[in-house]
Amino acid sequence: MALQQSECFGPVAAVARVRDFDEAMSRANASPFGLGASVFTTSLDEAMEAAERLEVGMVWVNNPLIDNDALPFGGWKASSLGRELGRQGLDAFRRTKMVIIDHKPEIQNWWYSYSDDWFLDGGGRSLG
Repeated sequence: MALQQSECFGPVAAVARVRDFDEAMSRANASPFGLGASVFTTSLDEAMEAAERLEVGMVWVNNPLIDNDALPFGGWKASSLGRELGRQGLDAFRRTKMVIIDHKPEIQNWWYSYSDDWFLDGGGRSLG
């Protein structure tokens, strides 16, 4: 079905009969797009497995109209690069860096805890 291989925005739903859950997951993931998916089920196990297996950035279970600006928005595959909103959205606008400064460096015993006579040459003599 051509509609299942397109990225449509608007009040459109592609409805197709499938043999089972596995075929539904396979056909959904065959799309080159992956912005979001809606799952309608009365089984929590099925909902959790679908959320895990669907190759999309967002999954709504039983209600596609629930939204929250604190949650990241974005897709997978050809649908998106990165995230908007939420912490992941903020991360796209910043570059993190770790810097550690020892402002009074000195040799620490735990760096090299062996005495010089610990090292021996092949004849049993200390190398220190």
